[in-house]
Amino acid sequence: MKKITIIGSGPRGMSVLERLAANVTATEMTQELKIVLVDNCRVGQGRVWDSTQSKNYIMNTLSTEISAFSGHGSIDKARAGSGPSFAEWWQANYDDFDKYQGYAPRRYYGEYLSFVHEVVKKCLPPNVTIMELNDTVIDIEADPDSCKIICEQCSPFLSDAVVIATGHSTNAYTGKFKKLKNFATTQADIRFISGDSSSEIDFSVIQPSEDVGLVGLGLSFFDVVAELTEGRGGNFVELNDGDLSYEPSGLEPVLHCGSRSGVPILARGRNEKPSDYTYTHTIFTNEKMMKLRSDKSKKIDFQKDVWELLEAEINCAYFDQMIRNTKSEHVAALFTKAILENKIEDSKSLAFFASEILGEPIKSLDLAALARPFDGIKYDNYQSWNESLEKLLKTDLAAAENGNLGSPLKSALDVLRNSRDNIRAAIDFGGLTPQTHKDFLSTYMPIITLLSAGPPLFRIKQLLALMKAGVVSIIPPNMEIDASDDGFSLSSGACLDYKTSVSTLIDARVPVANLQLDENQLTQQLYQKGIYSAFVNVGTNGDEFTTGGVNVTDSPFNPIGRGGVEYKNMFVLGIPTEHTRWFMQSGSSRPAHWIDFMIDADNIAVNALNCLD
Repeated sequence: MKKITIIGSGPRGMSVLERLAANVTATEMTQELKIVLVDNCRVGQGRVWDSTQSKNYIMNTLSTEISAFSGHGSIDKARAGSGPSFAEWWQANYDDFDKYQGYAPRRYYGEYLSFVHEVVKKCLPPNVTIMELNDTVIDIEADPDSCKIICEQCSPFLSDAVVIATGHSTNAYTGKFKKLKNFATTQADIRFISGDSSSEIDFSVIQPSEDVGLVGLGLSFFDVVAELTEGRGGNFVELNDGDLSYEPSGLEPVLHCGSRSGVPILARGRNEKPSDYTYTHTIFTNEKMMKLRSDKSKKIDFQKDVWELLEAEINCAYFDQMIRNTKSEHVAALFTKAILENKIEDSKSLAFFASEILGEPIKSLDLAALARPFDGIKYDNYQSWNESLEKLLKTDLAAAENGNLGSPLKSALDVLRNSRDNIRAAIDFGGLTPQTHKDFLSTYMPIITLLSAGPPLFRIKQLLALMKAGVVSIIPPNMEIDASDDGFSLSSGACLDYKTSVSTLIDARVPVANLQLDENQLTQQLYQKGIYSAFVNVGTNGDEFTTGGVNVTDSPFNPIGRGGVEYKNMFVLGIPTEHTRWFMQSGSSRPAHWIDFMIDADNIAVNALNCLD
């Protein structure tokens, strides 16, 4: 009997399973096949989406935009290749869709994945079976014909093909954070809580009214705050003006939260777009990026070749929506026509054309300034900083409430999400120069994330209420952390009179893929024995940038090991390949059409089946 093993049963692993089932059914394969699904968490859900976690952990992608099936179909007739979207499943099983504004608790997505898992099992032909192992894979011994899978508990077994979809992991700390973590181990009443999936952090050690520091103001920050407020019995009450007031339970700690920018990740606009919405690029097109990649004699400069065009596209969408809202769709179409006919590719010229049409001077958006609005500003005291931040959050909230069509700003920033494929076309597999690859990761990616990957708008309402209640305070920009006699000392380079001490420090950042520091035992073993190697971006002048991503071939993503050896019967999918490719955190496909998520899964499924010949 032939075997295909999938390591990791979160969204990526389940997508491969679904496409394996669809392909064996479509090809009427007669071979005996066993698909082994291995996960050390809940099989069929994975770690991040475990259905036993708190409802306080919310997704940041609309459920209407999510499907784990590779084709659309009804719930009652679901099969591999055809099934309901996540939103359809949610509304059929729970009555709280409107309460969450279509942004589901992560545990619901775990339940949905289990539904997909059960559907796939039921529709398999008799010659194909699934074996589920609740175990940890700690090593793989590979040769050209098969792989030996070594687990913590089960006996080793051979597999003809292996799909590695291990998802998020944790990294060993280096530098300052290593020192801070080590400092906590030497103090009886001091705690350092490492970055991880928020649902797996033990918050019971945190005491009521304890001063707690949070590092990072991204999506995981909102998870931690929710669990330490609502999760401890606090309540949000809606006021007559639509704002929220927070009623503490008395069990909350006092949270002091900061980051380099001092800006919490901004809200997504209230959704006004259908689930099958598509955006057509005018300036930042895939064709332009592919043309840049076609010149093998040079690499792409992200700032000059990509960022300027991307920012122009965002401004094009911004002005277009402004014209639609104040003039008409017809006038907006004339604006687009003028851009194409005049081959406009810069934000300054776009602003000129838009100003002419609107009859008033309009400034273009500066994405870096939007993401770093407080850069270079010094505050005399915390109150003046807090007032500035509150004003920013209220302005952002008002734009979000106007909707992702009603607000030209939120409509335009949505285009950052719509542009991911075009960005990938430019940067994946070393398209950028080594230096601008580094710049992209350190400078531009945080800007894109802060402006486009935020939470539902009710999270910003809640944050404002918590700030007003004194439960949450946001530290001014350029937060500094030091060890002190009182615990961890938090200060700010933007407000010299700000300083506070906390007894617990939580790293509320999601760990970034880093092959060299990854603490996953399987990853360590594969790296040490040379099956995994780091992707190295080599410039045309011989300069190099060694990334933390697993080096893989183009689809179907076979690992390229030490010495350039390609392991054709192994496939690495998703987060471990981040930096080799970009934005591998995506956990779903779309109901209306396949995106890279499902295309990748299908290519791997087809090639894994070819390994059986």
